[in-house]
Amino acid sequence: MASNTIIEDIHKIREEYAKHFNDNLRAMCNDARNTQGREGRKVVPTNPKLIQKNINLSSNQNDKQ
Repeated sequence: MASNTIIEDIHKIREEYAKHFNDNLRAMCNDARNTQGREGRKVVPTNPKLIQKNINLSSNQNDKQ
């Protein structure tokens, strides 16, 4: 397969970026979020919202009868 200099450059940049953060994925993600915020782009919150479910097994069983 032929060598692709663009792909090689992307891999080199990614390796340098990872090395800068000691291959710490959490630190790289935090940096990406901070960069997005500084550039005025919407940053998705990292804390998921919990969904509250009311499960009443006795009423579910009565509905099936």
